[in-house]
Amino acid sequence: MNLQLHDLTIRLMNNNMRRIVEHLSLTLNPNDRLAIIGEEGCGKTTVLDYLNQPSSIDGYTITTCSGYTHGAISYLPQKLDNDRLRSSISTFFFTHDDGSLDYDHLENYERFKRFASNYGFDRQWFDQDPLMDQLSGGQRMRYRLAICLFDKTDVILMDEPTNDLDIPSIENLIHTITKLDQIIIFVSHDTYFLSKIATHILEMRKIEWLDHNEVIFHKSSYDDYVKMRMDATNKAMMVYQSESRNRKEKAKKLEQIRSKVEYAQNQAVRTPSVARKLAKKIKAVNQQIEHNAQMTMVKPTDVSAIPLSFKNRSISSKHLLWSNHYPSLNHGTTHLLDAFTLTLHHDDHWVLVGENGCGKTTLMDLLYSQLSLHYPIAYLHQSIHTQLDLNHSPFDDLSHALGYDKTTSDLIHTTLSALHLSYDEIHQPYANLSQGTLTKCILAKMVLGDYQILLLDEPTRNISPLSVSSLSSLLKSFNGCILCVSHDRYFIESTFQNVLWFNHHQLIQTNVSTYLNSIMKMVE
Repeated sequence: MNLQLHDLTIRLMNNNMRRIVEHLSLTLNPNDRLAIIGEEGCGKTTVLDYLNQPSSIDGYTITTCSGYTHGAISYLPQKLDNDRLRSSISTFFFTHDDGSLDYDHLENYERFKRFASNYGFDRQWFDQDPLMDQLSGGQRMRYRLAICLFDKTDVILMDEPTNDLDIPSIENLIHTITKLDQIIIFVSHDTYFLSKIATHILEMRKIEWLDHNEVIFHKSSYDDYVKMRMDATNKAMMVYQSESRNRKEKAKKLEQIRSKVEYAQNQAVRTPSVARKLAKKIKAVNQQIEHNAQMTMVKPTDVSAIPLSFKNRSISSKHLLWSNHYPSLNHGTTHLLDAFTLTLHHDDHWVLVGENGCGKTTLMDLLYSQLSLHYPIAYLHQSIHTQLDLNHSPFDDLSHALGYDKTTSDLIHTTLSALHLSYDEIHQPYANLSQGTLTKCILAKMVLGDYQILLLDEPTRNISPLSVSSLSSLLKSFNGCILCVSHDRYFIESTFQNVLWFNHHQLIQTNVSTYLNSIMKMVE
């Protein structure tokens, strides 16, 4: 059975009636896999919620649609409410989101247990029946994915299915999905996952100066779409540059004409009839000059780009920053790493990889507490809201860090505007902004500040996948030390060479290609 959507328009009630989609129509057939991409806050989850249950968004939107047909749907939402988190894994399986019993699941628990073994869950684990909130982020996501993919529905909706998954788990999910014949609609920030899975793309672009998103539906793979998008942007820029040159040349010629006419008018002072004709000529030329100057030309911009650059430092690349031996790494009573020695130099760029719960964030927190005593250091947490005063605006926060003089104020506005924040967003409390916008603000703070070390915990988690390449370029231009946690394979391959691999309680120093080859052998 196919999925058909006709003339869907969704407006947000609390945001100047912003239209997040307008007159959207599409048809999807079995085996089609539609990726919805775009910056945080553009409405991707709202669209998924509507597709799952149209009435679920009535409280905060005004929606019109001339027709929506589909088969049975299974939905993997991005977040769980507290009641669902506090339930045991068996109760979670047996009940719907509204708390009612799922009778189909009641009859198929044993079969599901066998199915779930493909996702790393054995019968002993089921016998323990742990609570959902006792699971690690990766365990919880794998368990929810197993339930979502277990049900034989016509349509599968998934909101950020790769969140909290490590690279081997993402590879297994890709392998599973490519064998399914259902219609799949999903949101993801993982560029590798998008590249391997998507057959159709729906991009939602949040345009600052309009009261609605620009929505583009394209039947292509993600890689082909990115290429097409880049070609279109380059073509638009060439047209803009050509028109700019033509306008400048026309303005120059008109100024030359005006100068000649004014000179002739000065010479014709004693000939009134000629002077009057020349005056009319000057008036006409002035009108042409004014019209040429007032012609609106909008420079093409890529709203997903991160147009930032770091200041170059004059510190030797061989400069030793840190060397310390650690007898072990633990989180509470959980043992994470055996004894290891960590040595950091000024220009080291390390990516930290390993299974969820292996200790990457714990090590990052430890290093921040130690290194910040000796060096200027910036830290992008995975949970961004924990490092910000949500009552402050981006402008307040950056002004407090950098200064309150006019030059600094102008620099802050210019930098944040380049990241496509509107004036209102620059001066709104962080609490009102999306996670993607918060990430951009912290990146701006890193660039404008004078930091020697950057700690980044999953920096691509909340930004548009189309922003990943420019983030990669930005980080590669930093000639200080970087320690970065990531599960995005494309981001890792395009940004880093050296790896700190958390593997069976050992911290292994290797390179990206060796690590990825090892992972692929493990998955196979």
